[in-house]
Amino acid sequence: MSLRLKLVLLVLGLTTTLLGGLGLALAGSLRNWTTEVVDGELTRRAEVLMHEVKFEHGTLELDDDDDLGTRGLPFRVETEAGAVLLGSEVAWPAESLSELGFITTQSRAGEPLRVLSRAFTPHHGRERLVLRVAAPLTAFSGLADRFRTGLLLALLLAAVLSAGGAALLAHWFLAPMRRLSRSVDELEARSLTARLDTGNLGPELGRVASALNGLLGRVAAVVDQQREFIGRASHALRTPLTSILTQSEVALRREREPDSYRATLESIAAASRDAAQLADGLLALARADAAAPAVRESVVLTELAAELGRLFRPRAEASGLRLEFEAPQDLVLQANRSRLRELLDALLDNALRYTPAGGLMRFTARAEGKGVVLEVSDTGPGIRPEEREQVFERFFRGSAAAASGQPGSGLGLSLVKALATAEGATVSLRENQGGGSVVMLCFQRE
Repeated sequence: MSLRLKLVLLVLGLTTTLLGGLGLALAGSLRNWTTEVVDGELTRRAEVLMHEVKFEHGTLELDDDDDLGTRGLPFRVETEAGAVLLGSEVAWPAESLSELGFITTQSRAGEPLRVLSRAFTPHHGRERLVLRVAAPLTAFSGLADRFRTGLLLALLLAAVLSAGGAALLAHWFLAPMRRLSRSVDELEARSLTARLDTGNLGPELGRVASALNGLLGRVAAVVDQQREFIGRASHALRTPLTSILTQSEVALRREREPDSYRATLESIAAASRDAAQLADGLLALARADAAAPAVRESVVLTELAAELGRLFRPRAEASGLRLEFEAPQDLVLQANRSRLRELLDALLDNALRYTPAGGLMRFTARAEGKGVVLEVSDTGPGIRPEEREQVFERFFRGSAAAASGQPGSGLGLSLVKALATAEGATVSLRENQGGGSVVMLCFQRE
């Protein structure tokens, strides 16, 4: 259902409800008013008649001086048993009336009749009698019928006018929304630099258009980052793949000695390892970017440190490095265990590759305020202060890392930051007092 139709139906419903309620209230007031008028006339007629009815020579009659029997509202006088003693000619109800007071009934002709019944004792009489005064309601019924007909016609006319007016108002009010819709439809995926015009949309839709412009800006930034990322990834993959292809083609041009083939295969294997490492890094980044809210669990950091020690200590000893772990026994962190393990694996692997023989790698965990801080430090070449923000960008390698001769793709710390963001942690860098770098992860405990 369109918004215009909803507005028309809303206005139509409100108009019908309002006028219908008003009509019912007026009809009730008219009914009450007519009842009060008729009852007042019946009461006055009954008061006069009760004073004028009397017994003369054993016969019930009216005062001769007042012609009450032929003018005014019809009446009749009955005994308490229902026998009619005196009265006017009128189409009284077929059944006998027994109640006193006001009642509304029907005459023998089927017309509405209002009757007032009162008990009284006439002059010179001893027996209690019943006086009944009637008032035909035909004229008032006709008035009520005309009122209902007029009300129905007014209601139909008001419904038509309100529906038409609502349609016009909806067309007028929705015009800025239609312009905004056309502007959005004209946007193309390749022209993310285009923005919506907010000048002629009004304050409400202007805020919507501004919010859409902000969203377009953020989408454009993400698309630009993705394009840059794809370009850098393609360039990074091109180098080992080109090396593999070139060395393979050269080796196949002519027969060579076994040692030459072996050297070529070793070079191809090294290039393949670089390509595989780069592909693994790209896949890890893609998983980190698309990380959905994962199930968190209680991670005992001493147990996690022991697992990391079993994994990295043999590699550290083979490289001539010392590896230390420090974590309080009762320190627990609420996190996704597999994602936290992948994050720390990336940090320790990065420190292991760039720390020279005889150096020290250290993992520490401590409680700090309401959070938990994890640190991985090394005594490697370190990172220059002006490069500490850039090293978290994808494919960026610091000058010290590039000068070390170690192979790398520049994805290690960018993967760390993506995983830390997915875990709701902040990551920062500082210089190690003994040389090298310290990567600090801050988690807020729930």
